Amino acid sequence: MKKTFIIFSLLGMTAAFASCKKDYSCACTFEAAHEDHTHDESANYSIADAKKKDAEKVCDSHKTLLEAEADHSNVSCKLK
Repeated sequence: MKKTFIIFSLLGMTAAFASCKKDYSCACTFEAAHEDHTHDESANYSIADAKKKDAEKVCDSHKTLLEAEADHSNVSCKLK
């Protein structure tokens, strides 16, 4: 009985920590066009107190917003 309780307690703690919220960062890089030339730019966005799945969605939305800018190309965003 003790072994079963210990095993289920450990599994419960593992599941609890797997869904913890924490702070993430979304790092984006892109090329910006300026008149007759382009140059590389980057942007970092903080995502506070989020589950990883939710933070990925927010990071994807930042990528979508950057891609919507007419002068931006080769947009890449990664969750850190």
